Amino acid sequence: MRPLRNARKPSAGLTAAGMAGLVALTIAPSLSVSSENTTAAPAACTKASSYDKVTPHANADGARMKWVLRAMTAPDAASGGFTAQLILAGTNFYDTSQDWVELGATQGWQGQNIYTYYTAQGSASGGYSEQRITAITPSYGTTHRFAAFQRLGLPEYWASIDSNGYWSWPGKSPNTVAYLGGHETTCGEQAKVNRTYVSENEFRRLSDGVWVSAANGQLNSPQGYGSIAWCSSPVTFRHWMRSDLDPSLCS
Repeated sequence: MRPLRNARKPSAGLTAAGMAGLVALTIAPSLSVSSENTTAAPAACTKASSYDKVTPHANADGARMKWVLRAMTAPDAASGGFTAQLILAGTNFYDTSQDWVELGATQGWQGQNIYTYYTAQGSASGGYSEQRITAITPSYGTTHRFAAFQRLGLPEYWASIDSNGYWSWPGKSPNTVAYLGGHETTCGEQAKVNRTYVSENEFRRLSDGVWVSAANGQLNSPQGYGSIAWCSSPVTFRHWMRSDLDPSLCS
């Protein structure tokens, strides 16, 4: 998985061809935290994640997962922190830690403690950019399909929610040699992610565009703050961090 960032970075190098309803954001200036309208970040905040990583068993040009949106907290949101549920697809024949497109729902966005959809990309050359999706609004308890895949044979990947494309990232081509889904946070010591059930876990086969269920998967929770478990290996799973919901259930 890619290195988690201490704060979301600004968009860089994007074309002007933005999709309607999606706003390109610039990064917030250095924050001078005031007790009048913000909450200071916790004294200790460690980046943490829990995720299932899949290696497609055929050439692939994208991936998708479907999950239930659950409540999350980001104690360090005022200082640029976040907690997110996401899918991340490797691009340009690189692993997910090197070149990727991601999308999902985040609590905490560039210094604001808000809940929103977003998409982002990273490149092997070290570039990173992200966009907030504002055309639709996430709601706890609802189920949605998140997909990142090649657009019409072009060197770009769509970021799609429920079969609607909300952003296109240029400079992205197959293969998707790996993808992952789960949660990440910038404050593993205190953040919360209620049990999230992932009911669909697929990659798109490059040869014919057919979506195919994962035939393998590796569950990871490297920092130990969150948890992840199979529901029906190697496709469906659940992940959580200090959940208010019973973590043993697959729903």
